[in-house]
Amino acid sequence: MGLPVISTTIGCEGLAVRNGEHLLVADTPDAFVNACVMLLQDRELTHHLALNARRLVLERYDAQVALQALNDVYEEVVVYRTFES
Repeated sequence: MGLPVISTTIGCEGLAVRNGEHLLVADTPDAFVNACVMLLQDRELTHHLALNARRLVLERYDAQVALQALNDVYEEVVVYRTFES
């Protein structure tokens, strides 16, 4: 969506994100409020996070990218079964 994200550590667990590069991580209510204020006051940071996060999603989590691994497995199975016959 091209928007900056604030998440808890658990909320972004398992994603290839880095705090301060793709999003802001805040695990307490005070930290979450501070992160919101930071984004409202720092347009450059807001833009930086949004741009990096969008780039990461398109490069790593886009449906075409994510499904490529599945497609590769299907192709291996077809080749293997063709070779076996």
